[in-house]
Amino acid sequence: MFEIILKMLERFEINYWLGWNVRCLTQADQVIMLFMKLRLGLPDMDLADRFGVSTETVRNVVYTYSHALHEMLFEGIIEKLGMPSQRKCRGSMPASFSDFAQARIATDCTEIEMEIPTFLSMQNETYSGYTHKNSAKGLTAVAPNAALVFASKLYPGSKSDKAIIIDCNIFGQLDPGDMVLADKGMDCHELMPTGTTLNIPPFLKDISHFTKQQAELCYKIARNRIHVERGNKNIKLFRIFRIITHTYRPLATKWFQLCCALVNLQPPLLKEIARKYKIDL
Repeated sequence: MFEIILKMLERFEINYWLGWNVRCLTQADQVIMLFMKLRLGLPDMDLADRFGVSTETVRNVVYTYSHALHEMLFEGIIEKLGMPSQRKCRGSMPASFSDFAQARIATDCTEIEMEIPTFLSMQNETYSGYTHKNSAKGLTAVAPNAALVFASKLYPGSKSDKAIIIDCNIFGQLDPGDMVLADKGMDCHELMPTGTTLNIPPFLKDISHFTKQQAELCYKIARNRIHVERGNKNIKLFRIFRIITHTYRPLATKWFQLCCALVNLQPPLLKEIARKYKIDL
């Protein structure tokens, strides 16, 4: 997969972010440097020591290839192709989706901790009442086969799920007859386009416990919606998201979306899909 990425990069001219070319490292080493930054969360000084270059060279490489790979893998593939149609989804739909044959995506928000901003207004805007930390929040969606097919930009942690859905217009890609799976936090039926449905677990409201049918529905929705949470977990396995630092805050959204694309290049989340396409896990 790494060799495929390098061959794809060879087709494009790389314009370095700081205006000067890095000639002391091969392109393979520069891509490795970025991947070590993302996957291991290594500081610039550590990478500079490992590769025998200056910290300024590290920043030049990280910024340059973050933009290049984001444009190639996220903008050129995930964003350009958009969500697969319901017909395509059915071609690789797991057996667990038998009760939700019209499902096109499962969606959820995820939060990433960030360093406390300097300005008080930003501190208030990024503070999350859910995690009780300053954070950035992004919305992702997976197809029934658990492939990540949508990733929003990152928003301040105080922004509600509904506000993010409206701003990123994720439902604008849906067609009549499509179904979306989500958790209770996304109770936004009024935002759904005409002819589409939102399937979320039922609320208890005034009753003390669920009926048998409601409990079974909760289980079925959770069983299939959990794939988006597993996708979000895989994104956060990139240790760069342990905390977003001040230095690289401008790259946070591109890293978030790029890591979604990189997760798709890993073995499938579902063993059933891996067996179907004979992919070794």
